[in-house]
Amino acid sequence: VFEEAYTENNYNQAMNLLETFSLEMFKDKIVDELPQGARKILDIMIAIIGSPKIILLDEPTSGISTDEKNIVMKNVISAIKKLNVSILFIEHDMEIIEKFSKRVVAFYNGEILGDGKSEEVLSQRDVIKYIVGGSNA
Repeated sequence: VFEEAYTENNYNQAMNLLETFSLEMFKDKIVDELPQGARKILDIMIAIIGSPKIILLDEPTSGISTDEKNIVMKNVISAIKKLNVSILFIEHDMEIIEKFSKRVVAFYNGEILGDGKSEEVLSQRDVIKYIVGGSNA
């Protein structure tokens, strides 16, 4: 059954999602006018419309300014919790991983180097050597 897109129910659902993701200030803007961080969140909102139990994100902060990345992730994580959706993301930004991950699985050359809380995994010798980089290896 084809449902008309511009129904009151769909409008209300869209407004609720905008509010949940803290994007209500952009409700009257076209996508081309949105900052890059808001566009990233909009992509995630589109995935949420299908009521998934989990969403998979590949580098959700790529292409976002340093100033925006923490705001974007904070809004996404907060909204995802409210909607009771799990999130699995791949990210190469160690600051984002440290701040927003409950569990980290570090891979190198097809092998798992570490699996656990971010502070534990990111302090492991091989993870520092092959992934994080640094002289502590």
